[in-house]
Amino acid sequence: MDQEPEKLSESLMHSVVNDYSSEALIDLGESFLDDAADSLVKSDALTKIPILGALVGLTKGALVFRDRRYANKLLGFLAETSKASEDDKRKYRKKLDKNPEECHKAGEVILDIIDKITSTEKAVMVGKLFRAFMHEDNMTTAQLIYLCEIIERAYLQDLQSLQKSEVHNDVNLENIGVKKPLRSEDIDQLIGEALKHYEEQQDRNMQLASRGISPATPKYPRLTNSGLTEEGYNLQRILRTY
Repeated sequence: MDQEPEKLSESLMHSVVNDYSSEALIDLGESFLDDAADSLVKSDALTKIPILGALVGLTKGALVFRDRRYANKLLGFLAETSKASEDDKRKYRKKLDKNPEECHKAGEVILDIIDKITSTEKAVMVGKLFRAFMHEDNMTTAQLIYLCEIIERAYLQDLQSLQKSEVHNDVNLENIGVKKPLRSEDIDQLIGEALKHYEEQQDRNMQLASRGISPATPKYPRLTNSGLTEEGYNLQRILRTY
């Protein structure tokens, strides 16, 4: 979406505080992917969402599949931001009034990222980051942009695993700055922990065997537990909390 970026950015920033419910926005997004999109363009359904009105205006009502996909992802993003409390929306309006240039800069980045990402699920995650930006006084525009760019570069499956603290692709997360690279010191420490765990488990198994109980299967520390970066922890926290 490279036409009139400033206008679109302003429209997006004001669309974040629209009066639609999350469910209504999701339904509207699905409509953009089917035959209902053409009738939506001619209806009043877009008047409360400035970014969609601007998008339809730029395309002159001729929504090709790529435009429909883009609108669907935008609505996934807005469906998430619409969950913000009224207090957070008021705080965001103050941020917008106090430093409109910074907020519009964030809007331009978000528009570009939503254009690049391939799934509505990622757009929802970007919406969670924006909800955190609306709520948390100490979250800067630069931090918001950085975390949005991480989501754009990451694989969706890795982000979902990160959110649930499941096994994920450590190499990919290291490459995008979410996970710390594994150092030789980390490997030595984890080997020591594994040996200690093995010895303790052997003692427990001998005690269980003497009582006729089957020994337990040992579970060793993973050699991938090098920890998350500060940005990685922050991203994980936001995806879980919002």
